[in-house]
Amino acid sequence: MRSAGAMFADAVVARPIGAVIRVLGTAALVLTLSLSALGGNLDEAADMLVLAGEGDLRALPRLFSLGP
Repeated sequence: MRSAGAMFADAVVARPIGAVIRVLGTAALVLTLSLSALGGNLDEAADMLVLAGEGDLRALPRLFSLGP
């Protein structure tokens, strides 16, 4: 069983931060996929943002690089 302090920190700190990160990530996904659709590389962008980002933190440097 978790302590009261851990449950409080989870409810007051971790959950709101997670919600903000999820909203920012969704906004980035919508913006970048919209621009990628205009540029004609929607499949590549979707693979990079959705498939590579699913729990694989090693893919993060590729998400923010400008090169291939």
